[in-house]
Amino acid sequence: MTIRIAAAPGGTRITCKSALRGVLDFTHVLEDSAIGEARKELNDGLTALKRAQPDLHGTGDPRHLQELAEILGETGRTMIFLLFGHEAEEIRALQIFWEKALPAWRNRAYLPVIECLGDEKQLLPLEFLPLLDMNGCDREIADGDDFVKKLRAFIGFSCVVRRRLKLPVHDENPVLATTTDGKLRIRYLQHDGLKGAKAELAWLTSEAAAKAAILGPLPSGPLDADEFAQRLFDPDAAECPDTAPALEHFACHCYTSTRTSPLKYELQLRGGGSDLRVTLRDLAQRMVSLASPEQRRPQDMPLVVLNACGGSMVDAMTSIGFPKLFLGNGNRGFLGSEIAIPDDFAAAFSEEFYRGLLLDEKPFGQSVHLARERLLTSFLNPLGLAYVAYGNTDLRTAEGKAGADARRNDSG
Repeated sequence: MTIRIAAAPGGTRITCKSALRGVLDFTHVLEDSAIGEARKELNDGLTALKRAQPDLHGTGDPRHLQELAEILGETGRTMIFLLFGHEAEEIRALQIFWEKALPAWRNRAYLPVIECLGDEKQLLPLEFLPLLDMNGCDREIADGDDFVKKLRAFIGFSCVVRRRLKLPVHDENPVLATTTDGKLRIRYLQHDGLKGAKAELAWLTSEAAAKAAILGPLPSGPLDADEFAQRLFDPDAAECPDTAPALEHFACHCYTSTRTSPLKYELQLRGGGSDLRVTLRDLAQRMVSLASPEQRRPQDMPLVVLNACGGSMVDAMTSIGFPKLFLGNGNRGFLGSEIAIPDDFAAAFSEEFYRGLLLDEKPFGQSVHLARERLLTSFLNPLGLAYVAYGNTDLRTAEGKAGADARRNDSG
């Protein structure tokens, strides 16, 4: 399925097109402020969800599961109202399109890909919309299995969303390069005061050790904003091309808020006696400086995983945020959370994401989906919905691509 988003007289036109024969397109013109207002509602809804489910492990109590489902359902429907209005004919047409376009959405083995085409000012929060069953979360929840089934009505729990933004992302090559012994080079940037950061690193260097080659952790000594920006701008500057990272993982503090300018969004790294706090403004202006002269850049920039509080938050009115910073830098993909995430949940999400990407050799987008689903089914915790992926969701390790190609050839 493809969703095209483009400027139109009076607002922004969204066109939903199914690959299935006989399914009529759905077209709607959003008001200019609609996406911004929907993102504000999203922030409030996810924050309410986190307050209702502060721990990694859910209780399994149907009454508590009902509360979580109602928070998600009410937030999702409010966002639908802000985006599409509430005229009965329009809402029914929207529901019919999604039901016909994804007829097998209740089947967990069915994982469709939705390609969303637009620019960074039109970041439709698609994952959080219950477009497949707008009222399912209001019905009585019988048990944990019923809870999981009902939440599949949300696009983020039933589909992979591939955002194709009009930014200079080098996404022609879907392979994340590995070492000669099949390990993915991961530059690990951390705040060593976070228990979750230590847990994530421990898992990568133990259970995933056969598939991960860790560069770091960083900082391991003095690190200032200039050197940090240089490392992000050109990973080959600090390492030779044969040892440059294919993925950059941040397990650190990230300070974002809907009440402050996005240029004041801030990362904090700590380790090796260094404590670096750097704003989005600090990094952005340095990257402009680095980009002005001709400098060698690696062709395949790293995938970025910003597993930090609110790392994926973008300003509701301007679309500025860390996703734009990294994708504009040429990084081939970005994963981050929309809100501040509890430390233990962030570590658990990281483990399940890398289990998919490294151990199961799944593509980037599918690994994000699997992490959401595994935490939902294992812990009855829906907070994985807060993690959003940007860029090339087909990225996978060289071993994963080779295995997929071999299976394709065997079946052919």
